[in-house]
Amino acid sequence: MKNKGFALVPVLIIVLIVVGLVGVYYFGTKNKNKNPQIGENTPTPLATQTPSNSQSTATPNSTSKTRTGVVIPSDWKKFTAVDPDFGIKTTLSLPSGFSFKFTGSEFLIQKGSDASELWTYLTSITRLEGQENATNTYAGGSRREWYQKYFTDINGVGTGKILNFEDKNENGISYLVANVQQGNITQKHYLYLKNNIVNIFKPSSEVAYSSKAIIPQNVATVFYSLSVEKTK
Repeated sequence: MKNKGFALVPVLIIVLIVVGLVGVYYFGTKNKNKNPQIGENTPTPLATQTPSNSQSTATPNSTSKTRTGVVIPSDWKKFTAVDPDFGIKTTLSLPSGFSFKFTGSEFLIQKGSDASELWTYLTSITRLEGQENATNTYAGGSRREWYQKYFTDINGVGTGKILNFEDKNENGISYLVANVQQGNITQKHYLYLKNNIVNIFKPSSEVAYSSKAIIPQNVATVFYSLSVEKTK
């Protein structure tokens, strides 16, 4: 009997060890299920979740809102001309070989000394018959309607007509093109609104009417560079 009792001791020890290991595993697994670790296929805690119906607020890209994509070439020249009578001061940049000046009676954009490509620069600041002071005749609203009246006032009835208008937008620079027929010639007049003043480029030479004209190919860049103000 004594030898039999000693033989049972190792068996009991093994049983206790097995029971202990099973208990450790069971309670460890239960605690893990109660407190899962973040990142082990568990949902993000509510404190850091964003409700599905919330509106996201991204940081705005200020450069994309302010840049137009227009670059003034380095070989262009900047000009400033003033009409002291009407009180108009205009600054703009032009392609190489062009100049901008006030002659004493009108503003001109011209290429070379021979003015092979010639443009008249006009604005909505005018002195109509009976007016003592020059005023900005554009008061807002439709540029089409305003230019139709302006064109008639300047040119008179029966001296030409506006066929249609085209809205243009190049790299964020918006302007209006008026297709005008005067006699056998079809012209394009370019209108740009800046500082609530309508600025007009009107062709005044044969080259300016043709497909060889340089200003129409660069008109968005010229308008981008343009600043105009009434000084009195």
